[in-house]
Order: sequence, then structure tokens, then C-alpha cells
Amino acid sequence: MADTDINSEISDEETKKSTYIHMFTGMGYDKSKVEKIWNSLEKLMKQFEIPFEKAMGCMIYALKYDCGIEIPLRNICGINVGLVQKSIPVYQKEMVKCFGIALAGGLVYLLADSLSKEWE
Repeated sequence: MADTDINSEISDEETKKSTYIHMFTGMGYDKSKVEKIWNSLEKLMKQFEIPFEKAMGCMIYALKYDCGIEIPLRNICGINVGLVQKSIPVYQKEMVKCFGIALAGGLVYLLADSLSKEWE
């Protein structure tokens, strides 16, 4: 029996999420707020490599003071999510511009290479 591999339908992340949501709702916080903050925070933890302990501190702060997760992330972790989100379109435009320049340069190189082979 001990050698039997138990294939659970619930992943570790779902278990962790369920555990912490249950814990925070048990402390008296609204379940929908807890889930909303958890979902936002979970993505940001991965994106900015925020340690779990700091993330939980940010979550408690956001729930206690009834604010978005952006405020404790800025105050506790030094991450300005709003600034990063505003910067993403600018970075995307620059990436497209750089890609276009690189593509044009590559095409010019290929054209020059093929012309030089014709002249040989």
C-alpha cells in the first residue's frame, strides 16, 4: 500500500491557494477580496521573484488596510507595479523598432551577399 502512487487531481499551487484563502477568510476577511488579491499577488510573485514571506506580508497589509496590492508591494518590497505596467508599452514599441531595424539590416546584408556572388 505504501508503494502506491497517489495521483491527485489538485496541484500543489491549488492546495497552497486553497489553504491560504481559507486561512485569511478564517481571520474574518472577505473571500472575494482574498481571492482577488491572491490571484494578483501570485502572478507578481513569479514575475518579480518576491519571496513568499514578503508576499504574505503584502497580502496581510492589503487586507488590513483595504487597499490594492500595489501599495504594500511598493512600501514593503520596493516594487512599483504601476510604473512597470506603464513602461511595458514603451518597451514593446522599442522592441518592435529594434526588430524592424535588425530585420532591415539582415535583408540588406542578404541582398549585398547575393549581389556580390553574382559579380564573382
